Amino acid sequence: MSEILSECCSVWQQTPLNERIQLVIALFTALAAGFAGWAASQALRANVIATKSSLRAERLAIFRTLSDFLHYCSTYCTMLSMKAVDGTRHLSSRTHEFKWETRPVAFLRMPRVQDLVKTAIAKANELQRVLGRSSDPNPKPIDPTCRDVEENIDKLVEWFAEQERNLPTVIDLYM
Repeated sequence: MSEILSECCSVWQQTPLNERIQLVIALFTALAAGFAGWAASQALRANVIATKSSLRAERLAIFRTLSDFLHYCSTYCTMLSMKAVDGTRHLSSRTHEFKWETRPVAFLRMPRVQDLVKTAIAKANELQRVLGRSSDPNPKPIDPTCRDVEENIDKLVEWFAEQERNLPTVIDLYM
């Protein structure tokens, strides 16, 4: 090790002064570039944290709205059988409200939640159509994999209940 060090000192002393100055400048330039890269990565990290923090309230509001809607749809058949709601008008009205309440989700950078919102709206419309068919004299399911309307309704209600149970894990990705 000492031989390598003495060899380096010997080469350094034999190098002309202007080349030594250029070498020192190159080393400081490389060091400054390294620090600039580190500072840029820290700034990016701080920006991600600030963005997450600033969007937290809006994301939480979407979570609450989505959770309420999934619960409403999963219990709608029960409310219908208890005569707490009249036909499918309430479901249609609530679906329309949900569309407007969740419009900001497109700007909150939550692609999985945005997909879930679109799917929930489609499933709510399907539930409305199936419930409308259930009062027909010879009701047929919308889903071709279901034997009858009751199975179709049960499948949709279970989908809403499952999404409601899994919602916290989806939202945690963005909080």
